[in-house]
Formats: sequence, structure tokens, C-alpha cells
Amino acid sequence: MNNGDFNVRCILEVLVIKISSCDQKMTSQAISNALYGMQKMNNNHVEVQSVFYALVPKIQSCNQTFLSQEVGNSLYGLQNMDGNSVEVKRILRAMIPKIESCNQELKAQEVSNLIYGLQNMSSDCDEVRELITVLIQIMYRIIQTSRSRKYLLRLVKHE
Repeated sequence: MNNGDFNVRCILEVLVIKISSCDQKMTSQAISNALYGMQKMNNNHVEVQSVFYALVPKIQSCNQTFLSQEVGNSLYGLQNMDGNSVEVKRILRAMIPKIESCNQELKAQEVSNLIYGLQNMSSDCDEVRELITVLIQIMYRIIQTSRSRKYLLRLVKHE
């Protein structure tokens, strides 16, 4: 389904009300699932923009550390979004500290989800450049771990 479908847009309107009126904090998994679910949509419709607007405070107030899969799935859901829009920039700004604090090693699937999610983003956008910088730092941290170094050495030996 995509957000061009009238029924989907109606559901998004209801979800905005539910998200905005909910007093409970969203878990990192709930945030990840919400963003992942946006993958076939684009932010040209006000309903998608409204969902993002409602999610930003929930992301900011989440005090859980995002797991590596949650990080990958969150960005994967942004694959059809215009990175220059205000709503997407706000989501990225809210997600950057969550991604930075992820202390799990990112596996190949998560890395590819992250990169795939950024496919329609432009490096002209400050938030996208900051996110890429954070991702580079995470990759560097992974390479520095002894387990990763041993894995890389095994890979080199097999070539």
C-alpha cells in the first residue's frame, strides 16, 4: 500500500491522533516499527508529514537504547522520503542521537538497510551529512573491535 490510496491516508490521519494523544513513551521497537512501516510512502502527502510531526517528540522522549536492527529498520522506512523536507529533517535530527548511542555491532543486513533508506536523500542536507558522519564513526568503531578485526583478517586470508 502507498499513501496515495485514500484508505491509507485515512488510517494515517487516525494514527496521528492516536500517536499525539498517547501519554505513554514509545519503545525503541515501536518507533522502529512505525518508521519501517512508512517505507512505501512518500512525504508529499500531509498525512505522512503529520505522522512524522507526531513521531518526533516520541523519538526524542524515548530513553531506550536502539538495537542495531531497530536502527536499520528505522532508516529503511525512510527510503521514499525527500530528505530536504522539514518533516524528514526533524525525524533525522531526532534519530541521530539514537543511532549514535546504539552499542550493538551493525551486521551486514542492518548496514544495507541504513544505506537503502538513504537512497533519496541528498548530501546537500545538513542532517543527512551529520547522519553519514555518525554512520562512518559507527563503522570505524566496528572495525576497531577485536572480533571484527579477526573477521576482517579471515576475509583477507581467503582472498
